[in-house]
This record gives sequence, C-alpha cells and structure tokens, in this order.
Amino acid sequence: EELRDELGLEEGTGLIVRSVLRRTIAHLLGVEGGDVLVELNGRRLTSAQDITDEMAARDPGAAVKLVWFDDLGQRNAETWVP
Repeated sequence: EELRDELGLEEGTGLIVRSVLRRTIAHLLGVEGGDVLVELNGRRLTSAQDITDEMAARDPGAAVKLVWFDDLGQRNAETWVP
C-alpha cells in the first residue's frame, strides 16, 4: 500500500513482480523483480487474473504493450511485437 502511494497509484491498482522467468515477454521488455505492473494493452491491472485474461483474449501475433514502474519509481512503457 505504501508503494502504491509513493507511485501515485489508485488503491487496488498494480501488481508487484516477485520474479521474472527468462524468455518471457516481461523479461524481453525489461521487467525485473520488485517492479510494479500497472497496465497491459490499455487495461489497468488489479489482479494476476487480469494478465491471464488479457493474454488469452489477444490474437496470436498481436503486439503486447506493458506499462510498469521500476524499483526507482520510473514509469516504463514498452511494446513487444512477435
């Protein structure tokens, strides 16, 4: 909760990353443990289920846009295109 306040996020928004598996989209985009995911393809993230739902709904070969805050509090937005 304190981290959300520091980043200026609404209550219930954002997912703290514990670890990132190699060769995943998150890894390729530069996400690291401790980062806070806030948006995927324009959808605000409030639970891990949001990620599952969004990835299942996307067309194969479609780009993925992820927005997150790193451990320094810097906002990052990157797009992965297969």
